[in-house]
Amino acid sequence: MAGRNRYYKRKLYFSTQDRILLHLLDFVGYEGEFNQPDEMTQFGIADSICLGRSTVSKAIRRLTRQGLVKSARAHVPSGTLRRTAYFLTETGVGLANRRKVEVEEDVVLFQDGTVERRLRMSQIPGLVPEYATLVDVACHVSEGVFDARTFESHRGQKFVDLTDRVPRLRYFFGRDRELAAMDGWLASPEERVLVVTGITGIGKTTLLSRKIEDWRGQRHVLFYRIMDWSALHNVVSQLAEFLTRLSKKQLAQYLESEKGLDIEQIVAILRTDLDGVPAVLVYDDYHTAEPSIRNFFYAFRAALEAMQGVRLVVAGRSVPPFYDRRDVKVRGTVHELPLGGLDNASGEKILQVRNLALPPDSLGALLRQTAGHPLFLELVDPGANPAADIHKYLEEELFSRITDVEAKVLTIASVFRFPVHADGLFIDETVDTATIRGLLEQSLLREVSARVYEVHDVVRAFFLEMMTPQERRRYNRWAAQFCVSRVNPEPLEALFHFVEAEDVTSAARVAVREGRGILASGRSEELLRLVERLLPSVEDVAQSAELRLLRAEILDVRGELDQAMALYREILALPADTGLEPKIAEAHRGLGDVLRRQGRFGEAEPQLEAALRIYRGLDDREGQAEALLGVGSLAEDLSDQSRAERAYERGLAFAQAVGKPILEAKFHVAFSRLMDARGDYAAALDRKEKAVELAEGLGDWHLQARVQVSRGTSLYSLGRISEALEAYERGIETARRIGDRRMLGYGLWNAAGACIKQNDLLRAESYLRESEGLFHRLREPAMEALVFTYYGYLWEKRGKWQLARQNLSTGLNLLRSSGPELDFARHALSAGQLMHRHGEEDEAISLLQEAATVARRIRAASIADEAQKFVALYAAHPGGRTTVEPSRDATSSA
Repeated sequence: MAGRNRYYKRKLYFSTQDRILLHLLDFVGYEGEFNQPDEMTQFGIADSICLGRSTVSKAIRRLTRQGLVKSARAHVPSGTLRRTAYFLTETGVGLANRRKVEVEEDVVLFQDGTVERRLRMSQIPGLVPEYATLVDVACHVSEGVFDARTFESHRGQKFVDLTDRVPRLRYFFGRDRELAAMDGWLASPEERVLVVTGITGIGKTTLLSRKIEDWRGQRHVLFYRIMDWSALHNVVSQLAEFLTRLSKKQLAQYLESEKGLDIEQIVAILRTDLDGVPAVLVYDDYHTAEPSIRNFFYAFRAALEAMQGVRLVVAGRSVPPFYDRRDVKVRGTVHELPLGGLDNASGEKILQVRNLALPPDSLGALLRQTAGHPLFLELVDPGANPAADIHKYLEEELFSRITDVEAKVLTIASVFRFPVHADGLFIDETVDTATIRGLLEQSLLREVSARVYEVHDVVRAFFLEMMTPQERRRYNRWAAQFCVSRVNPEPLEALFHFVEAEDVTSAARVAVREGRGILASGRSEELLRLVERLLPSVEDVAQSAELRLLRAEILDVRGELDQAMALYREILALPADTGLEPKIAEAHRGLGDVLRRQGRFGEAEPQLEAALRIYRGLDDREGQAEALLGVGSLAEDLSDQSRAERAYERGLAFAQAVGKPILEAKFHVAFSRLMDARGDYAAALDRKEKAVELAEGLGDWHLQARVQVSRGTSLYSLGRISEALEAYERGIETARRIGDRRMLGYGLWNAAGACIKQNDLLRAESYLRESEGLFHRLREPAMEALVFTYYGYLWEKRGKWQLARQNLSTGLNLLRSSGPELDFARHALSAGQLMHRHGEEDEAISLLQEAATVARRIRAASIADEAQKFVALYAAHPGGRTTVEPSRDATSSA
């Protein structure tokens, strides 16, 4: 499918078989459960893939004959009878995964109004307003075209089920009192939070799994298991995915636009998007939560009191308080449910499942000794004398009844931080499928989904403690190699295991090769932890420099600029060595770029020039191109347009010579800024259209966001305001989705100007406030100044001239001291017109003359001529005149 001619058209672009395989892939792991969702039946499949039942029936028969699909009778909630549900076989899962990769890479024509773009299928779900899966998108493609105007998600009324990590129940006995208490809690109009506590292995997760089966199809359900290493970002990201499936994307957009997490803002979003939603949010193993997660739950619990519909379940061995006794005893908003052991009848049933028939006296003694503890009952040897201490019992008794091979499997399973595919457990030839089955039967291993397994926390802790340092290094190295070798590699997990294995060389290699990709995926916090753990052990100077460069980039992304600059300076202090020259050049360039963005031009210039000089000595043409891009941007900031043009011409030649279309597109955008400054807006737009074409062909979303915003500035200057606003908003949407905070700020600022022009002042103010916060965090004084100028235009439109004048004066004064002269000239021109309109003629003429002088000095002839024209007009005919707000090319310092 990936090789299909991109212009090939047919009505049913993705076949019925492909649609069914992709649809059923979302339900892998459901086989064996008592209740099955409607989507697993023929009617449900047909509805989900937008085809007739007869067509689906024929296709399923073919897939069954091919051994890709199998069926089973199951209870389906929408009916009262058992019906046939369909599942992928192991072969089917493999084929469906391959098909998914191929479909994601397929290119179709994306239409959105008058805009047409050729996009990969994987890019489209994020561009439609409602939540959509790859299957939804594939079903809407007709004749090679996806028309966003006619797309309607058919999932709106269905309940979201984000519980794929809930362990599968093999059996469930007893707990009638607890189940009834949970039903009462859910029905209560006051109680918002349920807290489930109990010692290790007592059955907290099992109880939650059983109750989630009841809630599925009746409410929206989320399940998340908090691990020792879980960060607040992980918890909030899962909530964002949950809300996205409810077609509420505000939290996801916030995460993409922010480097840090503000708990107050997150809770405010949840208060808006979850109020009135019939949802149950379930969090297990809360006792492992780090302080930031506990702070989040404290704030979220308080917000729940004013919300309707949504309920929160928190379970753990103990629950560090995110509420107080008044919430339980007085307000009645929190219900506590402590778990004890099972009753004797339920304990006996567990032993019966294990085929252990004991005399009444022995049975009674065993139930008393274990106190009905489910894990003891699943592991106990009837001939043993269980101790009260679970860990001691495991140490004394577990090894007596498992083989060395089984111990090896449990050890490797304990090393993985997440449930692992069966292939990861076959550490050598002594392990086979019979070993896996045996451990499942003994309840020492549990199946999370098809061929994906995990161990109980107690067993995990036991085996991790039992490992020798040599074993720990060996098994972590195996886990790392498994993560690297998968069809879809897991570089962050590989890096973690290489660090745990103390394999410094391999860990450093993964960090250097994959670090920027991990960073782009939004995992900056954990990546930073691992890099900081790794750095002290790296003895190789070149690798250490690479890792410090990576750490500096992570800190820059997270807005911790002082630490980032300190790292760049550490690298610059290294002794001159041929092998380190590329790293030193990159440090010069990185430091120069941060200083330039902060308006510290005098300090930035020697850094960028040093980078260029080193790259030139190495004959590194790609490095020279990157450095020249920075040098040219600095020259623009200093209003030296001639120098900027020379730098861009040289850099573009290098980019074309080394065949780097990404760099080529960046230089097209850079040249277009110079054309905008000269008033040649049509030529600038042509350059930007070329950059858009290159960016879309490369699939570089960061570059696409940049060129769309830049394209909007030329459209604005040509008076095509509505088109400009559309371009800005495409850039904003892309920047939010990929987490490009700087380009998001530029897009919002420019969009605010277009909204002011269209008198959409509420929207403009919203955009300005968001951009103001972004530029403050990024410490970019020129853009903070420009935000003040747009506040001035906004308040003038609202008839509040004194407030407008104050903002304009603040912005212009900041631009005089720290901003590019071109920006000052543009905004002084507009501010002068506004002052004249409000009767401040002397101040207006003075400001316009200053704008003309500055514009002539930097050769911005169109601005100089216009300013001089208004000076002459106002001197001859005093009176008001309508102003036109200028537009800044948002990428001039990007």
